[in-house]
Amino acid sequence: MTRCDVDNEGNLRSSRSVALTARPLPPSPSVPPAELDLRISRARNEMMRSEIDVLVLTDQKNVEYFSDYRTLSWGYKARPVLAAITHDGLLVVASIPESNFIESAPRLFSTVLYDGYLPEAVDALADEIVAVPAPARQRIAVDYGPDMLGRGSLRLVDRLKDIASDRMVKSANDVLWRGR
Repeated sequence: MTRCDVDNEGNLRSSRSVALTARPLPPSPSVPPAELDLRISRARNEMMRSEIDVLVLTDQKNVEYFSDYRTLSWGYKARPVLAAITHDGLLVVASIPESNFIESAPRLFSTVLYDGYLPEAVDALADEIVAVPAPARQRIAVDYGPDMLGRGSLRLVDRLKDIASDRMVKSANDVLWRGR
């Protein structure tokens, strides 16, 4: 690549060749476990205040904020990373190719791996929520709202409606913003 400069008279002058080299940004530092615990605790307090039993996270910002799990898989829309916060746990649902990266560091969440794409991710998440005792999964909220449009689908909402005792899925937008 040739670099061009402008002289005092406004003319372009070719000077020397310049090589552009890509310098990747270093990964962002991990969030300390105490901070993650505080974030989850605030979310749980807001869940209790709003009478929500399960908070489903589909948006990259929310999954990363609560789990500190960062992956390049967000580029693959067909294989989502989903998460759920309950009153006593944090679950991350990811595709099998994520397993090595997830296991490469200690995590504060439990993991369920699925083989497939979005439908299998939804089924894996729903199956885990079904395993929660019924009184603790009556009211479900998803991080959909004006500021959050995650990786969910009608299939996700329909599955969650089948699980929720009142057959409703609420928006968790307010719960998440109040808890931050």
